[in-house]
Amino acid sequence: MDVFQKSKTKKEGEKMKKILAMFVVCMTVASTFAAITYKSSYFVDTTDKTVTPPVVTLGYTPVFMRGNWKPAIWEMDYKDGAALKDCNLVKGKDNMQVFLVFCQPCIMCIDKCEESLTLTDATLYIVEKDSKKKLADITVYPLVNQKITVTTGNKLKEATKGEVLISINGANQDTFGAISHIPLFGAWNRKNWFTGYDADSNNAKFTVKLSTIQKLDGTVSTAKNDPLDKLWSCGTLSLRRDDSFTKTLMLKMTVDSKVSSGSNPFEDCDPEEVTVKPCATVMSAGQSDIEAYIKKKAGIPSSWTDVDWHVPSTP
Repeated sequence: MDVFQKSKTKKEGEKMKKILAMFVVCMTVASTFAAITYKSSYFVDTTDKTVTPPVVTLGYTPVFMRGNWKPAIWEMDYKDGAALKDCNLVKGKDNMQVFLVFCQPCIMCIDKCEESLTLTDATLYIVEKDSKKKLADITVYPLVNQKITVTTGNKLKEATKGEVLISINGANQDTFGAISHIPLFGAWNRKNWFTGYDADSNNAKFTVKLSTIQKLDGTVSTAKNDPLDKLWSCGTLSLRRDDSFTKTLMLKMTVDSKVSSGSNPFEDCDPEEVTVKPCATVMSAGQSDIEAYIKKKAGIPSSWTDVDWHVPSTP
């Protein structure tokens, strides 16, 4: 092969490399990938300073908690009526699964060492089941205007953990009668939940850090004073945040959209319009998912046909 042929072959090779390089660049610019898009304004408080006085819109985060209520029970066992000589006080115990789900206001937005917040879309579930009879009774307590008190200490908005106090109003339960007010003490903490693109920040990519209630513990007492059905109980209630399903509910506030890896706001004249949802919408639209998850964690098979969900009367 002469010099001219070698030179020509070399030039053709370099040309091919340039073509391949351009092809790779074009493929990179044109490629797309799935991405989580959200609105930070749905999770944290935002202030509109264009009006006087400024208007604050609260952000909310979904939280799902589960745990157990373990009451010690004292029941009057009437054999032949209500005569004192015919009755005995029988002691027993029980263990029921309890679930608490709610939309929580932004704890990171607090600028005080202690603040009272109001949960929305809050519901407490108490599950009783009989595996032998394949039946379950689920008492549903809507917690309207449920207040919580949170502390941030001297770090205020920079705090990554703190304490929580919640007092749930009394209600009725079919088996146990009147339930007293339930004081629960616990803690909240800050955690990285997911990474996505914030539609409120020109689709900038962020790791979403949110502070949510982590655990609650307290004591529950009940009393039932029907003439032939007297029962008293007292026991502990312990709830822990279910991180897996809490994240599932958070992601229901987002959308999976296709984002160009080479997107440029100055070149993209027709950006994709995304529709995300606030916490309240997720709670109402996802009620069936919440109930299905409760049944799964409570060990209630789908084959059970006698599963009663009911809201009790007030005491």
